[in-house]
Amino acid sequence: MPATVSQYMQKTVHSAAPDDTLEQLEQKLASLGVGGVPVLEGERLVGVVSRTDVLRALVADQTEAGLIAEYYRDAGWPALAASDRGAHRAEQLQHRRVREIMSTALLTIAPHATLKEAARLMLDKHVHRLLATENKRLVGILTSGDILRSIVQGE
Repeated sequence: MPATVSQYMQKTVHSAAPDDTLEQLEQKLASLGVGGVPVLEGERLVGVVSRTDVLRALVADQTEAGLIAEYYRDAGWPALAASDRGAHRAEQLQHRRVREIMSTALLTIAPHATLKEAARLMLDKHVHRLLATENKRLVGILTSGDILRSIVQGE
């Protein structure tokens, strides 16, 4: 019997709120050790936001590879804060809101779907996480890491 999303999804889902600042978001992502979270308004799923979304919002020129590498090396931003550019980016983190950068095009999957279906959807849509929903309610999140875990465990 094929493995299902519900077998490997994370049932405890951490989220952001639309009015959280990017600084609050970054602190949450860093403390949880994750690259993105769903965005909930109350219990209603309204979006998804990731570190890549933060980067796109803060770095107009995607060729700044050094800045991007530094960001992923130290999500706390201390090296950037020492420069004028860093001060400007730190100010943006404090004043911009999650609702400004989140994606509202939600990719959801049913908990009873197979991991193969989930992996195919992730590959086709170039995403690293799918939101598991049941009756329009968020019940879990499946990441590419969860799919890798299923492979390592023999699925």
